[in-house]
Amino acid sequence: MQRLSRLIAPLIALLLAGAGVAVVVWRKVLAPQRATPLDMEQRRERPIEIPREAQGGGLQLPADGVGPLYHRVYRADIAAATRSPEDVMREVQHNLAEFSPDALAKFDKAEDRASMRVGDEYDITILGPWNGAVRVIDVQPTSFALVTLDGHPEAGEIRFELKPHPASADGLRFEIHSWARSRDAWVQVTYRDLKLGQQAQQNTWVVFCQRVAEASGGSLMGEVEVSTDEQPFRREVIAHE
Repeated sequence: MQRLSRLIAPLIALLLAGAGVAVVVWRKVLAPQRATPLDMEQRRERPIEIPREAQGGGLQLPADGVGPLYHRVYRADIAAATRSPEDVMREVQHNLAEFSPDALAKFDKAEDRASMRVGDEYDITILGPWNGAVRVIDVQPTSFALVTLDGHPEAGEIRFELKPHPASADGLRFEIHSWARSRDAWVQVTYRDLKLGQQAQQNTWVVFCQRVAEASGGSLMGEVEVSTDEQPFRREVIAHE
């Protein structure tokens, strides 16, 4: 009986935490947000390799996770932008916390400076029963990428990129690509089966996209497009150089 109680207690705690997440997400950001799916042809992207200067200890890669690999894409097409991709991305890199909704994911930088560099780390206070940390693995004038560290709910990489719109002279296109597996079985149940982590995560990045559009001086062309592609895990994803 005591053994059964020890097994049931974590599940009850998880369900209660999940219910709390659902209520807060709905009240704060889920209700007003909408998203449309991307076409399969529009998300043929690959994660970058991790450079030596960003490897160090504590990396939590897809090989360390469980379950399928999720490739998620968030796209915001922006009309009438008054700032260049380089200018806007510089602001995002220097003020990452201001683009993420604190109610869902609050970023705190370990390094005491504004500029973003490879090797920098951010602690993230995440809505729900888990927090996490990430490390910067790539910084370019119009893009940057992060990898998860030990203890993060996911195991993988996420990349942010802002570029000229392919069909609009004064437009921009902002995209977020992530490739990740769940950290463990509990996270997998919450994300895939209860759908709570999935909704909280989606709304974090939808708001992020909206704030990038605002920072550009332009406006969104329609809604933020969102796609999640579930793939079998292949160990070659996110390799070391």
